[in-house]
Amino acid sequence: MPLAKPIRTDRRKRHAANARDRVVKLKGDIFHSTAILCEFLYYAFNAILGLREVYPKQDFKWEKRYDIHLPMLIDPDLKGYLTRVTTQLKPWLETKSVTRIVLALVSKETRETVERWQFDVRTTAEQAAHEAAPQAAPAAADQAQFEPVARSDHDMQAEALQIFRQIFSYVDKAAEVPAGWNQSDPYVISATADQVKPLDPNSHQ
Repeated sequence: MPLAKPIRTDRRKRHAANARDRVVKLKGDIFHSTAILCEFLYYAFNAILGLREVYPKQDFKWEKRYDIHLPMLIDPDLKGYLTRVTTQLKPWLETKSVTRIVLALVSKETRETVERWQFDVRTTAEQAAHEAAPQAAPAAADQAQFEPVARSDHDMQAEALQIFRQIFSYVDKAAEVPAGWNQSDPYVISATADQVKPLDPNSHQ
């Protein structure tokens, strides 16, 4: 069996130097319901994976969401995976069991985190009362929440784009965990480790 190629130190340092840690603060009262918040995350994951070309361009088509044109996956398996993940987040959001949802882009070669998108979730007690109410078109506030994703710079080098993606959530220890979610590496960029072990679903790499 051939030995694995050693990772060049300079390449590892370059990935670390170019790593990006992005935080998007989401407020549940802006999204009116957990269903809309889950929809927002679905679009955000699509946009990040498309803008970063984690998958081939032919796996996406451009569609208008929140008055912004975004790349949306057309591959049925990948669409199904993202739909399953965001759907499974809904019970956690309703019970306020989840505080952070993270999409990490990790180098296949160095296993270093190239980019880490952290969505901080803040829900409100009034959300449940709005669940049954019909929702109008996304408001300007919803679009403003999405702008950090849509307008982020995406000048990552092709070498760094040999990556895989990982989605995980930080949930309360008492929360019920759906089948397929397991404890995960937090893929932090900084040297400070998270105290709470996140959960990630089984995924297509």
